[in-house]
Amino acid sequence: MRRGSHDITLVERAYDLSAEDDTWLDGVHEAARPLFDRGFGMTIGTWRMQGSTFTELGHQRGSALPGVHEALSVMVQRLPPDVLARHYGPAASDFIGSVDDIWPEARQVLIDEFTRCGVRGAQDSFGMLVMGTPGQSGMVLNAVSPTTVTLTTRERSRLKRLAAHLSAGLRLRLSIGDGLRHPVAVVSPEGVVAHAEGEARSTSAREALVLAAKAIETSRGRLRRTSPEEALLLWKGLVSGRWTLVDWVDTDQRRYLVAYENPLSMRDVRALTARERDVAECLVQGRSSSEMAYVLGLSLGTISRLSRDVLRKLGVKRRTDLARLFGGIPPLRATLPTEPPVTMLTAGANPELWSRLRESEREVVSALLKGSSPSAIAQARQVSVKTVSNQLGRVYQHFGVRGRTELAALLGAP
Repeated sequence: MRRGSHDITLVERAYDLSAEDDTWLDGVHEAARPLFDRGFGMTIGTWRMQGSTFTELGHQRGSALPGVHEALSVMVQRLPPDVLARHYGPAASDFIGSVDDIWPEARQVLIDEFTRCGVRGAQDSFGMLVMGTPGQSGMVLNAVSPTTVTLTTRERSRLKRLAAHLSAGLRLRLSIGDGLRHPVAVVSPEGVVAHAEGEARSTSAREALVLAAKAIETSRGRLRRTSPEEALLLWKGLVSGRWTLVDWVDTDQRRYLVAYENPLSMRDVRALTARERDVAECLVQGRSSSEMAYVLGLSLGTISRLSRDVLRKLGVKRRTDLARLFGGIPPLRATLPTEPPVTMLTAGANPELWSRLRESEREVVSALLKGSSPSAIAQARQVSVKTVSNQLGRVYQHFGVRGRTELAALLGAP
């Protein structure tokens, strides 16, 4: 994938609050295209839940060749209900990958649709599914490729960081548009706090905001060209797990960075602090500790401590129990263009999905979701750890999940 200074340009566009929605999407598309386009252009669009109904909004933009958008739309309409729930439901997280990572049969469906729509030479599709508010709103960036797309671990990690910024930017736009946010601090690019209120007035908060402002300015300078990976690492998703810094120009044309409250979690869990709610949201979504640290702008040690506190306060022992705790919600309905409503199954006991597993796989998965390690399962079944790992790998691939937390959210109780 092409890089250069485009990473930081995309992050800057993500936090452009001065643009209207369509103009903002055009800006994100312009910045993302050099990173994604493989000769067929790319599409970008938003979606939003209305009550219990999923509706694709009209903010569809892009530079894709004729027929690409139609083929992609048909492919989405043909996704099974459990796949829709996994990627658009309340327990969903930002997704990075190709259509094969979404659903094993998706690429062949897509190739058939490309052929029908007259798109010649297309073999794969890849991009991002970005959450604004899980289960409520989000954004899709998608590009078509003439070859099968295989992302390296390094590429996937980099795209996850970019998705974190797009998610934070979209989340902030939605909350400001709904009148839920106002600035809590103003910091100069040099790191001088010109104004602060509420909890942003504390010494630790002011220090964190100053360090973040300086890091952002460093990322936007020469480093964006000489070392884009380092520049992206410096610019974290949030400051101290709660604030987002965006540009603001005063009447004298002086540029400042303004801090807004921009929490990740929208769940009302009264036993938890605001920061713990954000960590709980990440745990339910199956994010790794390192990913949580980047998204929330916290240290790994703090993430580890907060994760333990979340489990303790909610009275559960494992991350899989947490996924099931948040899974008890009504089924969603997805209304897709030119198609009848499709029921989206959410986390909770799901006999139909359990029935897809072989008996041996059900036993292994059941033990895993009850907290047993692969080595303990192997010992109990008198097989090798490699055998158990291979079984779990096939199950993960079949359902398109990344680990036991997402599997628990999808299948529900054994």
